[in-house]
Amino acid sequence: MDIKSYIESGILEQYLLGMTSQEESLEVQKYAMQYPEIQQELDNIEAALLKYADSYSTPPPAGLKQKILDQLDGDSNTIENKESNNNTTPSKNASNGWKILTILSAIILSALAAYHTSKTQALVKQTENLQLQYDTLKEDCDKKQIAQENINKQIAFLKDTNTQTVRMKGTPLSPISEGVVFWNKNEQVAYLDIASLPKPAFDKQYQLWAIVDGKPVDMGVFDLPASHGDLQAVPFIEKPQAFAVTLEPIGGVASPTMDQMYILGEV
Repeated sequence: MDIKSYIESGILEQYLLGMTSQEESLEVQKYAMQYPEIQQELDNIEAALLKYADSYSTPPPAGLKQKILDQLDGDSNTIENKESNNNTTPSKNASNGWKILTILSAIILSALAAYHTSKTQALVKQTENLQLQYDTLKEDCDKKQIAQENINKQIAFLKDTNTQTVRMKGTPLSPISEGVVFWNKNEQVAYLDIASLPKPAFDKQYQLWAIVDGKPVDMGVFDLPASHGDLQAVPFIEKPQAFAVTLEPIGGVASPTMDQMYILGEV
């Protein structure tokens, strides 16, 4: 007989847990009497199961053990047959029955706890994913709402009869270039709309100027819009005589480079 293969088959664990048939149980008992290695392995497995049960089981209700023992004692014929085959006493069988019940209870409770933990973790993960989707959608909606509010504000600004349109046409440096400054002295608000300007070099940036009392006033640098009609808010300047755009180094300059003027328009 291959004792190692028999031990590794798992039948000893099934026997101790009461999961073997009557024939298999008799076989295990027979081999345990014949081979000390099998009996030793049975003792080791039983000790390990009892240790596991002690670690995870809870005390049974009062009187439960006696009810089980009474039930085991009630079937005297079955117990006597098992005693003759197993060479054990009724109290030993009852004790083993109680141990098996305790171990099975611990295993069931552990399985239920693991299942509950798994379900809880899955629900938490699902909730986190839904929250993330909600936050993303809310952020997108907030951005669209802000954009729509800006568009509505610009439309109302353009429809205002106090809004003045100052068209800037291309200079000989770039005849096809053009842009518009929308200027409202009552609201003290101004917008820039660039219709056409050449794409600047990587180290250059366009700068807007207002001409006030014959002197240039810086209104800041800007990047080209994605398309014509995209209005860019610019500083409001009192009593401008004209607006102009020059090409300057990144970040702008204090005074305009006159030979780099691309568009110009009088108020």
